[in-house]
Amino acid sequence: MTTPQTLSPRAAYARAKAAAHLALVEHLAAAVDAGHAVPCLHPDAGPLWTSDDPDDAAWAASACRRACDALDRCTSYATTYREDGGTWAGVPAALPSGPTSSRWTDDDGDQEQAS
Repeated sequence: MTTPQTLSPRAAYARAKAAAHLALVEHLAAAVDAGHAVPCLHPDAGPLWTSDDPDDAAWAASACRRACDALDRCTSYATTYREDGGTWAGVPAALPSGPTSSRWTDDDGDQEQAS
């Protein structure tokens, strides 16, 4: 009989993050398959969502906030599991507040509460 192995906190976090990321990817794929707008997966998106260029990141963030039908799900993932790079839920991860901030700036510079 085998005894279940206890995961270290770091390993448990990594496992939970991987599962949450997979769930987000599956949600995004289903949204695209259903014909919903998901700008980061558009064929013309190129590397904008992973670019280190501030102008690319700003463009990607704006596109997310304006047109993404999966923004709520992405916001939930981004606020739970901070990514080191890319644009998540309309916020470039490289910003000091990053996607863990509970407040976002909309395209007019006004503050709005994240979902």
